[in-house]
Amino acid sequence: MKRSRLFLLVFLILTLAAGACSGCAPAIAAAAAPATSVLDTASLSDTSGTLPVSTLQSPSESAAAGDPSATAIPEQTTAAGSVTVHFLDVGQADSILVQQGGDTLLIDAGNNEDGDSVVAYIKALGIQDLDYVVGTHPHEDHIGGLDTVIKAFTVGKVILPDAVANTETFEDVLLAIKDKGLKISKAVPGTHYSLGQAGLDILGPVLASDDELNHVSVVSKVSFGNTAFLFTGDAEKDDEEAMISQGYDLDADVLKVGHHGSGSSTCAALLQAVSPLYAVISVGQDNTYGHPAAETLARLADAGTAVYRTDLAGAIIAVSDGKQITFNAAPDSGKPGAAATTAAPTPKPTTVKPTTVKPTAQATQAAKPDTSYIGNKETKKFHKPSCSSLPDEKNRISLSSRDEAINAGYVPCKKCNP
Repeated sequence: MKRSRLFLLVFLILTLAAGACSGCAPAIAAAAAPATSVLDTASLSDTSGTLPVSTLQSPSESAAAGDPSATAIPEQTTAAGSVTVHFLDVGQADSILVQQGGDTLLIDAGNNEDGDSVVAYIKALGIQDLDYVVGTHPHEDHIGGLDTVIKAFTVGKVILPDAVANTETFEDVLLAIKDKGLKISKAVPGTHYSLGQAGLDILGPVLASDDELNHVSVVSKVSFGNTAFLFTGDAEKDDEEAMISQGYDLDADVLKVGHHGSGSSTCAALLQAVSPLYAVISVGQDNTYGHPAAETLARLADAGTAVYRTDLAGAIIAVSDGKQITFNAAPDSGKPGAAATTAAPTPKPTTVKPTTVKPTAQATQAAKPDTSYIGNKETKKFHKPSCSSLPDEKNRISLSSRDEAINAGYVPCKKCNP
């Protein structure tokens, strides 16, 4: 069975490689299937490695080409002057839908059994056309439902990392791409795409790995006005530090926490670089992995980041008007709770701002009159003594002036704006 699947993968890749470059780098193979290391997934992309944005078919062009799924496309439910990000509740998996005007981006599609529910969620929004489909890496909890999604919608571009896996799930995705006559665009850091009035930037993967597919996770950032969302797949600490070392602009208001909140992701250095006001964890209720890890939640708390979890609130919907971001649910209070279910997407989420926690008497007492600012030694942020996000006592440092804080390498907290 493994040998026949390998032959089929070779056939599919050769079929999809028509017109591709011949001098591309070799693929990154999954450790579970070392025999696939001979395959060149870079050849799945077009001649430039990424398709020009102008080559994407618009709904009208698709309809003109005779694609019945592209006809009579209803108006999108997101306002032209906003970005709506849906973090779907797919249990211990990832699936994220981004809308800007009439343009759409889907990042991952959950496990194999999630495909139909992801399609139903998207169609409930009146969407029949996906401009971009990103599979962050070839693990089933990310690309499992991707073949079902590709079959159900008119797709402009498929973006995958330069990696292969000798699995039936990955094979199904390749078959769906082939059957739709699509090509694979390799995820290349530094590549920029237009998503309506928003921008989509590919920032990872930076590292290559032949034994752990999490390291090839596609990391992307959607920017709109003065707001930004960072999506990290299952990238881990080494990958996060590699992006930082490259000097990429990782600053974002909303962070999709890596690897379902695993302790091996979302390191302190990343939180300092991103400085997120909000974080979303896509995770299954009562999962056997212990996600999200206590240490990850502690790092997010120390960073003063409001946390939203799909296992507690169901689908999380964030809306940005380019200046501020609102959510359809309240952030996690840190107390155990039952998962909520969202039967259908909510086009216009109710604005619920994160609860402001007043400083405790102990924290207020710690802010002495002769101390102008309080620094967080772990996140390297500095705060006003009255800030609601003051760090624990063990992580505090007293700073007598703003200049002292800046010169010491600290950055101002976004909440209290010291």
